[in-house]
Amino acid sequence: MVFNDRLKRALYALFKASVPRLDYYARYSGRVVRQPSPGSLDVQPDDPRIPSMGGVPLKNGIRGLTMDVPPGSSVMIGWENADPARPYCESWAGGETDTISITIVADKITLGSEAGAEPAAKGQTLQSYLNALAAALVAHTHPVSGPLAGPSVPLAVPGAITPPVVTAIKVNVA
Repeated sequence: MVFNDRLKRALYALFKASVPRLDYYARYSGRVVRQPSPGSLDVQPDDPRIPSMGGVPLKNGIRGLTMDVPPGSSVMIGWENADPARPYCESWAGGETDTISITIVADKITLGSEAGAEPAAKGQTLQSYLNALAAALVAHTHPVSGPLAGPSVPLAVPGAITPPVVTAIKVNVA
C-alpha cells in the first residue's frame, strides 16, 4: 500500500503490528478439489496468497450431519480464532454434479414445517418393509378354477426368482 501522508503510514504500521495475522481473521472463497472423508475437504483457495490445504474440517452447524461435497464446489475457508493451524470450510455450493448426498444421524427427522408434518421413515425400517413387500409380491399366487384349474404356483419369472432387495432409498425434495 502506498501512503503519501507520514501519519497514515505510521498508523498503518501500528495497526499491522497489532494484528499480525490479519489474513486469518477473514474468510476466503475457494474450490473443493476432493473429499477424502465425510467430515473434511481438500481445497484450493481462490486467493493466490493462500496455499492449497488438505483434510480441512467441514463445518455444517448440525451435529450428526455429513455431506458428500462434489469436486469443483465453491466453499468458504476460515480459521478458528485466527489460528493458522485450525482452518475450516463452510457454506459450500455448486460443483461438477447436481447429485448431493446428505447423511443425518438422528432418532427423528421431520420434513416440512406444516402443522401435522409426519416424521420421515427411518431408512432401515422402510428398507425392511419394502423388502418384505417385494418378497410377498414375487411369492403371490392366485388359485385357478374351471377348465384351467390346477395347483397354485408362485409367479414364475424367467431367470432368477429372487425378490428384489432395496439397497438405497432416494428422496427428491423439490
